Amino acid sequence: MSQRWKEISDLVQWAIDSGVVRRAVSSGRYYREVFVSAPIEGILVEGFLDLLFEEADGLVIVDYKTDSLSGEDEIRQTTERYRIHGGAYALALDPSSGRPAKEVVFLFLQPREEVVLKDMSMLHDEAGRSILAVIDSD
Repeated sequence: MSQRWKEISDLVQWAIDSGVVRRAVSSGRYYREVFVSAPIEGILVEGFLDLLFEEADGLVIVDYKTDSLSGEDEIRQTTERYRIHGGAYALALDPSSGRPAKEVVFLFLQPREEVVLKDMSMLHDEAGRSILAVIDSD
C-alpha cells in the first residue's frame, strides 16, 4: 500500500469533498458505521451503514464502493447488483430507527460517481423478494 498512498489519499479527499458527504456534514446529524439489525421475512438482516444522516424529510444511507469501474454501462450494471444490498439496509434501518430512509446513495470512489436511489418502495420490494427467495431455497 505504501506505493499507492497518493492514489488512496486522492480517493479519500474526493469522498470527503463529494456532494453527499457535504450534505451529511451540513445536516449536523450524521453517523458513521451504524449497525442495523431487524427481522425481515423471518430472517435477521444486519449490517453496518458506512454513513447515515438525517435531513428534515428523512434519512439518507450512504454506501462507499471501491469497485474500479469505467464507463456508464459498468456503473449502471454494478448499481443494479448493489440494489438488493441497499434495499436490505433500508429495510433493516426502518424498524431500527423508527424512521424510513428516503434514499440510498452509492458513492463510487472509482470513477468518482454518486448514484442516488430514491425509489424506496421498489428497493424494499426487491430486497424482500430476495430474502424470501433465500428462505424458499432452504
